[in-house]
Amino acid sequence: MRGRKEPYLILGLLLMGFTGSVFQILMVRELIVTFYGNELSLSLIFLSWMAMVAFGSLISARMVKGKTRNHFAITQILISILIPIQILLARGLKSLLGVEKGVVLGIIPTFYSSLLTIAPISILVGSQFILGCKLYTGDGSVSISRVYLYEALGAAAGGFTFAYILVYHTNPLEAASYLAILNLLSALLIQGPERKSMLGILTGILLIINVYALSSGTSSRLHEISAGWRWMGCNIIDSRDSIYGNIAVTEIEGQYNFFNNGLLMFTSPDPDIVSVEEAIHFPMLIHPTPRRVLIIGGGVGGLIDEVLKHPVEEIHYVEPDPLIIQIAERYESSKAHHDPKVKVEHVDGRLFVKESEGGFDVIVLRLPPPSTLQLNRFYTEEFFKEVYRLMRRGGVFSLTLPSSEAYVSREMKRHNDCIHKTVGRVFASSIAIQGDQTVYLASPFNISYDTHILIDRFRMRALDTRLLNEDYIKYKQNLVASIKDSNEDLGVNNDMKPIACYYNIVLWNVMYYPELKSLFEAISERNLWLVVMGLSTLLVFISIGRRGRFTETAVSAAVLTTGFAGMTLNITLIYAFQSLYGYIYHAIAILTTSFHLGLVLGASTMNRLLKRLRKPIHTLAKLESTICIYSIIILLTIIVLFQTSHKYTVIVFPILNVTTGFIVGAEFPLASAVSLDLRGSRLERVAGRLYASDLIGSCLGTVLAGVFLIPILGIQQTCIGILVLNLTSLALILSVKN
Repeated sequence: MRGRKEPYLILGLLLMGFTGSVFQILMVRELIVTFYGNELSLSLIFLSWMAMVAFGSLISARMVKGKTRNHFAITQILISILIPIQILLARGLKSLLGVEKGVVLGIIPTFYSSLLTIAPISILVGSQFILGCKLYTGDGSVSISRVYLYEALGAAAGGFTFAYILVYHTNPLEAASYLAILNLLSALLIQGPERKSMLGILTGILLIINVYALSSGTSSRLHEISAGWRWMGCNIIDSRDSIYGNIAVTEIEGQYNFFNNGLLMFTSPDPDIVSVEEAIHFPMLIHPTPRRVLIIGGGVGGLIDEVLKHPVEEIHYVEPDPLIIQIAERYESSKAHHDPKVKVEHVDGRLFVKESEGGFDVIVLRLPPPSTLQLNRFYTEEFFKEVYRLMRRGGVFSLTLPSSEAYVSREMKRHNDCIHKTVGRVFASSIAIQGDQTVYLASPFNISYDTHILIDRFRMRALDTRLLNEDYIKYKQNLVASIKDSNEDLGVNNDMKPIACYYNIVLWNVMYYPELKSLFEAISERNLWLVVMGLSTLLVFISIGRRGRFTETAVSAAVLTTGFAGMTLNITLIYAFQSLYGYIYHAIAILTTSFHLGLVLGASTMNRLLKRLRKPIHTLAKLESTICIYSIIILLTIIVLFQTSHKYTVIVFPILNVTTGFIVGAEFPLASAVSLDLRGSRLERVAGRLYASDLIGSCLGTVLAGVFLIPILGIQQTCIGILVLNLTSLALILSVKN
């Protein structure tokens, strides 16, 4: 492609990254509702995406013959057709699989379900990379590095566009139509003079269909209809997407059920009275004179109504997502959050706790259990210390966790006791009131469940309750327990090592899929280190075993370990940022975009330097050394920030993420140049092998980092693990004879 036609290909390559980025975000948001989105399900979704992109690139590398523009255009046409189909398939997935509402999918069903909904488009995106390398004008290393650069630039633009434009102004199927239109226009331009053929006519027809679907509102109507497919068997009356996720409302005989990303938040007009009254009245009765109360999450589910029954003067209710309150106002009978005593704070709960001046008598944490790293931030030793700082003398802190009055499994006991033990590290006194949920109460001063005192306060305040009465208070005295009842050697949950998140993943997977119990029991800190060392050893043996292709394999190993390091460090930085600064949606978007910006800067910088390098293999060794050093720099920076102040995180973390992306982005074109210098190397084979190696490394980093490495090993050992892996690839590169 020469002259004026080359810009059309560049546009197509940018669109390849843009489409892949936006589609990936769309599918994550759709599937998170299906899988109830913890780190395990998210990791499996990303694993499916990257594994299939790698598969597509490897297949195309072997099948591509010639330089026909139509091949690239056909992939764009297929993508435009498949995007809405895959979104609709994701929404009807649980019904197709016959999974009942409320049942959590295990590892294997989550993985093959992700493949079913993601594989077609991800394979096409992987194919586009190889086709782009073949079509791009220039020598081999320039073709590969430029295609990589344009894809990274498009991906950064896609993430930014979704976070700041699409999420506010479109629904998923409208966004799919926009993506289809862009791909079809690009396909027409790339076809050039051949656009008058049957392929060009088909492209034009599809373009007209998508424009009509947007202008006529067909995309919006299809969105409204298909939203109910997630809730087959239920009367879905509302479903909306906010920047934080999906909010849905179902109705059964006048009872409204409110869901956030598929998880039940609360019911109305008759709430889960056992859960609500226990969560509020136990801590309120424990305190002699509760005046100022802080509620973190769940306030519109009836909690505020119960708090107002006590002699309070001021209630602060923290709820980051305004859409939850807007929908609750539409269907919930209670308007307690409009009471003049109530102040609603639309901010991340952890950030509010960090920046609040305090002075609270009672603080109630009413969030889901720590099923994700994002939620786990509210169950760590550091968070409990921040809560402690906000409490007045004699203050009471309360949180609830799922439990069972009939039978508590070993996994549930370990999960709950870990958090209770963590609470006990901060507060001088803590108790657990057990039942179908366990209410944990803690205070800087002595706290006890004295039925006489609680009943006297119950009478004095003339509480109008439906479940909790004097007899119920006496009954619960027999279910008060202490962490001392546990004989397990449990770890403490903290920001640097969020072990409770892993315990939660184990709990829910073993609950629905008992056959996974032995697998999770086999995973330990020692065994994870065996995996890291085993992977390092495997890379060495594979490289030695290939004899004549040692250099080629060593370069692929370097790209793989760099992909692993890049993704793992990216996840580590996002989690550490959330813990330090609070989950601010746009700030997280900035972190993700900054990583892609780093990829672009790294790739473009290396493209300019390639012609000046006499021995690229030496530069590759230096870059591998840089990754080893950088993993320790990140670790030390995080440690310093955790021990000092969170005020600098909003500046430091984007810089760290740009630097991470820069190193990863610089290595790919450099590795391409080294590989293409080898005798007998073909452009498409080199591009396919290195692209697949990069994605495989990213796959491993995605799956291991959020689910196992950070929760079990902690941030410190995770960074050391990255150091070990990249030292292995550095040793292989240094062993190459020049």
